[in-house]
Amino acid sequence: MKMLRRAPVALLGVLLAAIFAGCGTGKGKVAAEKAVADFHQRLDRSDFGRIYASAGSDLKNASTEKDFVELLDAVHRKLGSVQSAQLAGWRSGTFNRESRVSLSYKTTFTGGVAQENFDYRIDGPKASLIGYHINSNVLIVK
Repeated sequence: MKMLRRAPVALLGVLLAAIFAGCGTGKGKVAAEKAVADFHQRLDRSDFGRIYASAGSDLKNASTEKDFVELLDAVHRKLGSVQSAQLAGWRSGTFNRESRVSLSYKTTFTGGVAQENFDYRIDGPKASLIGYHINSNVLIVK
């Protein structure tokens, strides 16, 4: 009998946790979208070193600054400036109390179109870039 009385309390706890997790997710997405806009502004200004310097440890462990800056330089040189970026999809999750948000964009540059994927670690209002992937035929043929 005691077990049946505790079930609604446990269910309420699970529901409250889901609601509060959902609130954080929305804020994380907003922080990540703001970070993408900042990334694109810095890309247009050729401020590649600053992008790397503000990135999270996951990205820095996966790539040296030299390699990452060379990648961004090639993106900017071949594709040009960002004209528009449309959010194509996103997902978020929390594992071991670490929140992450992944965003996919269809980005139009002066020299062509690309699919960009950004991965961010969310810490309060701050989004740290931990992964960047770009796919564009222009990068290969130009």
